[in-house]
Amino acid sequence: MRNFFKKKTGLVVDCYTFRPEVYNYAPVQRANKSIPDWWLQLPTPKADDFYPKSNMKGCAGFTQLFRSGFFIPLWSDLDIEVGPIGTDFVRWQYSDATSELAIHDETEWGGFLPSGSHQHFKLITPWILRANKPVDFFWSGAVWHLSKHTGLQIMPGVDSYYYQSSAAINGIIARSEATKLFRLEFGTPLVQIVPITTEKFNLNTHLISKDEYMKLKAQDMYRAKFSNSYAALKKIKSNATGGCPWRSL
Repeated sequence: MRNFFKKKTGLVVDCYTFRPEVYNYAPVQRANKSIPDWWLQLPTPKADDFYPKSNMKGCAGFTQLFRSGFFIPLWSDLDIEVGPIGTDFVRWQYSDATSELAIHDETEWGGFLPSGSHQHFKLITPWILRANKPVDFFWSGAVWHLSKHTGLQIMPGVDSYYYQSSAAINGIIARSEATKLFRLEFGTPLVQIVPITTEKFNLNTHLISKDEYMKLKAQDMYRAKFSNSYAALKKIKSNATGGCPWRSL
């Protein structure tokens, strides 16, 4: 018989990949393990200096940010080249010659940004994320790591890895007067993901077979409805796991 008074486990985020090179060399990791080099190289102000000057070493907003959530780093060098303003030219290549990138056109976002001045891209990450609780997670581009890539922006959003597992990274590149090449380097943190909760969480990475990976990914690939399939399936799962605990016996 189940013990409904047993203490509940904390929030757990599990990250799965079937690629051993990604698992070993570019794992998903906590934010405090991805602090930018430029910040580490800032001098630490000394209390006994005459008129000690502060810098970002003492910025509470920065230090708290890097105590929060986790990063997905780039698992391969990536070149993205876009044509000048007024064109739709774009080409891309990963150094691993394996990873995938998708392009969405202007019909996806309407009047948000004209395609003649901006280029969308979506990195299909080799990770699947799963959480054991219906907690929302806030996505933010890793701005402090991407400062040299002027004109490239990772787009924010909110996800729940209890209801879905995709970790695709959407970005926008601003076109300029000339063709421009963006070279994103292996290991660069791209996106920071922070659970919207005060509860502490455990982060685990797992190397699994490709068959197991595809089985886990199947719920994201399933299109039960022509539009907004995610919302429909989320409602079904919410109803199945909510309410009286005796329903699941």
